[in-house]
Amino acid sequence: MGEGEEEATIKNLVIVTSWDSYLRFFDDGVASDRVGKLIHDPKRHTDQINFVDFKLIPSPNLNNKQLQGIIATCGDDGNIFVYNHSSHRIENHLYR
Repeated sequence: MGEGEEEATIKNLVIVTSWDSYLRFFDDGVASDRVGKLIHDPKRHTDQINFVDFKLIPSPNLNNKQLQGIIATCGDDGNIFVYNHSSHRIENHLYR
């Protein structure tokens, strides 16, 4: 994947969450499509998700030359999950 392609993917990411405790990532990169492509659907929270934050940070695996997306969610279940958008892995889990 070229540098421009990765940048386009990051710019067209749609993050969706609601009372159903799901967090969904969609690629909305094709303007002519009415529905984005579901990229990832991690089921971790057991109650409503109340807060989502997204931040681009330098990737330590690529000598800080490329950016990776980090997504944090907080829910009524008392959990905070930190996801790595690039690898679709949980980077951290905080709970009460």
